[in-house]
Amino acid sequence: MLFYHGEQKWEETKKVSDWITGYEHFPPYIQKYVPDYDFIYYNFSLRGDQEVKGNPKLQAYLELSKHIFIKDMEVLLDVIMTVDELLNEYDPSYFDTVMIYLLHVRDDLSVETVKERLTIEGRKRLMSIAEKIRNEGMEEEKIKVAKKLLLLKIDEEQIKEATELTAQEIEQIKKDL
Repeated sequence: MLFYHGEQKWEETKKVSDWITGYEHFPPYIQKYVPDYDFIYYNFSLRGDQEVKGNPKLQAYLELSKHIFIKDMEVLLDVIMTVDELLNEYDPSYFDTVMIYLLHVRDDLSVETVKERLTIEGRKRLMSIAEKIRNEGMEEEKIKVAKKLLLLKIDEEQIKEATELTAQEIEQIKKDL
């Protein structure tokens, strides 16, 4: 089954063999071991016309998948509100996953703009997610700095002080180098 939700219309392969260069030149005794079946194709991109059904978690995911690349920010914000409402009662923790995915895919989406539209619970969860993402970025930056300082043969005590990393974290970074 091929589940597609990309920006462009799916025009690519229709069969597995389309992905294998030279498949048609394989000897029959090799071809029989390569599954060559047609895809069951569901287009959940914006141009797809399938109605979204199922439990609220599935509906939320499919609605977001269908609209994630839409250019109209107002429509995207409406979809995010729908996702918030669907997941608020059914599975609030899944909202975190959906928002992390959305914030990574759509760099043109402002956390503040989304926050204004969400339920109170959605706002709390979004700000928690934004804080986690910000902290992950800061931690990655500390690790990059520590690597550079280690390569420059700077004293480990100075590195700990400069980066606020622990001795164990610095030891692990040294192993990774």
